[in-house]
Amino acid sequence: MSPRTPRPAQANSDQLPTRVPVADPSPTRQKLIETAEALFDTEGFHAVGLDRILRTVGISKQAFYRHFESKEDLVADVIHWHDRWWRDNCRKLLAQRVGLDARRQLAEFVTLLVEVLEGDVFRGCFFMNAVAQFPNTSDPIHQAALEAKDNIEAMIRDMALGAGADDPAAFARELGILFEGAFATRHIRPPEHVVPFLRRMAATLFAQRLPPSGNGLAIDQPA
Repeated sequence: MSPRTPRPAQANSDQLPTRVPVADPSPTRQKLIETAEALFDTEGFHAVGLDRILRTVGISKQAFYRHFESKEDLVADVIHWHDRWWRDNCRKLLAQRVGLDARRQLAEFVTLLVEVLEGDVFRGCFFMNAVAQFPNTSDPIHQAALEAKDNIEAMIRDMALGAGADDPAAFARELGILFEGAFATRHIRPPEHVVPFLRRMAATLFAQRLPPSGNGLAIDQPA
């Protein structure tokens, strides 16, 4: 669940911002990473060749190899970068929308991923796509994608801990599985066949794992 997970339309200020290049001692390296990330997301990791990336960035292969040993090395770095970018901006967006209350953030996190599922353009989860296209479990790219999934699960676990979940680790794993199933199903079904079931199952999980909410906040209701 990586709301290319989330990158909804950027019309409103309470949506994830267009990525801003982070401070980097090598602007060329950062440009390679961001350019490759956008191409991989829209066209796939294998469909985009190194020559295409270099033409888009406007550098030679000799210059590329000063920063990366291979295209595979670049792909792994792209996944690590996308992981950091997504989690950082997700935290900022949740705080902007609902403040720092952990239960409200968990509810809004469900809403955020629903927005991705309902978006006009759905490309799935960046990390699930990487695992599918690099299925060898010993591949550094596969491992980078799994690490990213673990990082997102840890983020959910931290929110669940703050919300008073009876078992934050189990809550995070169970909610993550719901999201992954929803994102996988969305590839073959329209959002109206996915979102209501996701909301209902997530609401059940909230009721089972979290203490009662004094304000009646539900995951399918705005705060």
